[in-house]
Amino acid sequence: MEMMNNELICFASVCKHLSLTEAAKELGLSKAQVSRQLMTLEKQLGVTLVHRTTRKLVLTDHGESIKELAIESLDKLKELNYRVKSLSDCISGKFKITMPNSIASSIFGEILKSLKERYPAVNFEISSSNNVENLLESKVDMAIRLNNIVDETLIAHKVGSYHDILISKLDNAKNNTLLIYKNHSNKEAIKTNYSDVIEVDNTSILMNFVANGIGVGVIPNYLMKGSNVNNLHVTQTFDTERSMYIAYPYQNPLPRKLAEISTFIREELTSILSNK
Repeated sequence: MEMMNNELICFASVCKHLSLTEAAKELGLSKAQVSRQLMTLEKQLGVTLVHRTTRKLVLTDHGESIKELAIESLDKLKELNYRVKSLSDCISGKFKITMPNSIASSIFGEILKSLKERYPAVNFEISSSNNVENLLESKVDMAIRLNNIVDETLIAHKVGSYHDILISKLDNAKNNTLLIYKNHSNKEAIKTNYSDVIEVDNTSILMNFVANGIGVGVIPNYLMKGSNVNNLHVTQTFDTERSMYIAYPYQNPLPRKLAEISTFIREELTSILSNK
């Protein structure tokens, strides 16, 4: 005889909790409804599945024999319901991401292309700035940041590490002019080795100057993944390891859109940095 799904689901929840009250809570039913459906199932099978006492429920041998399968089936059904719901629960709307110029001008283009393919209903807004914004005040959903994050209002996930490198044009390796980002943390130590130093506030401009033979430049090694690296090569790798993070304002629960998009970006950045 074919069993009704509702009765089987009720029995699985009873197996899981050994309590009509807890089963009713999980299924969103009344205790009386769960009890009736359990009795209906037992009548259809012609066997007793659960002994009812004044204090607790105890599975019979028949009930025990299918307990594990029933619980497993219930968990899989819940997962199926979630996935089916997500098919129509389209991720859409605006999503703002801020990041340093160096990331926006090099590795993020391919990530953004993949994001648009995966989430076509999302309107991405990309803000490229070397200034550290207050994400809540600027209504930013997620940030990509370099080095340690000390803001306690943010959740931060390290995506990988990178190193600074010295690049030059192929015929310009011994140039005594240094091009360096004006806010570079180790700028003073590096400058001592050069007679001429040009500070810039944009790494894309820095690379353009190097490509035109003006001097050698200090850049993060992930910039060599960009499209403007023709006729440039690495002449030195600095020992100091630096870190890259994604960060977003603390929220509980985390919105599904933020959770999925941030996880996707995190995985993509980790993959890119690990291939250095």
